[in-house]
Amino acid sequence: LNNMETTRKFYRDTTNSMLGGVCSGLAAYANADLTLVRIIAACTVLLGSLGFWIYLIFWFIAPVAKTPAQQCELRGLPATPENMARFTK
Repeated sequence: LNNMETTRKFYRDTTNSMLGGVCSGLAAYANADLTLVRIIAACTVLLGSLGFWIYLIFWFIAPVAKTPAQQCELRGLPATPENMARFTK
């Protein structure tokens, strides 16, 4: 078996983004449904200003997953050639 240590790191995922990639990054990081994450984010923004500020903070602080290795790290996958091939353009 592969002994590579897989660490998960939060990135913004701009490949599936509507705005800044925050919701798609959260969905990939948490292995959750993207639509559900977007609905929850929209509700928090509409119900109060705190959701808006949290979204903005994530947008400015979280880096964008630009490389296939970062895409793997976002999802908790080992950065093997097979996994990185899934995220090449």
